[in-house]
Amino acid sequence: MMSANAAAKAAAQFRTEHPHASIEEAFIAGALHERRSPTENSWFAAKQRCTNPSSDSYPRYGGRGIRMCEAWVNDFAAFFADMGERPPGTTLDRIEVNGDYEPSNCRWATVKQQQRNTRRNRFIEIDGERKAVVQWSEDVGTHPHVIVKRLDRGWSPRDAVFAPHGARRKALEADRA
Repeated sequence: MMSANAAAKAAAQFRTEHPHASIEEAFIAGALHERRSPTENSWFAAKQRCTNPSSDSYPRYGGRGIRMCEAWVNDFAAFFADMGERPPGTTLDRIEVNGDYEPSNCRWATVKQQQRNTRRNRFIEIDGERKAVVQWSEDVGTHPHVIVKRLDRGWSPRDAVFAPHGARRKALEADRA
């Protein structure tokens, strides 16, 4: 039996890795956390999000139809065989955010990678390259809010991203005419 302090620490760690988990889920998982590897913790958390209607995360996963593949749902060894050991500084990520937890749609990703792979992000495509606005912003040095405002005002994705600061849409269109 772990001490109350150790249980609280394990629960706090679980909540850090899974911010949408309830306190109860965190303490249950936290108690088991010390007995499981980081890889097994990721598998367990994903399984809970998809299969446990009592999980606080269930409405955003299982409740939306996100499932864990049959091969993984009750077999950590199968999950481990497909995904390997979880690298430090990463968590389990679905490449297609509306897709299931399955080998072709999962990867170990950093927090930064995961933050760019959410339903909340706005993606734009320029010359066949699709990126989140924040990625384009970092590439060219334009604040993401400037790009979003330009897009909202009807600018083409190319102009919204690459026009110099202070540029006006009509001036850009006149230069092309």
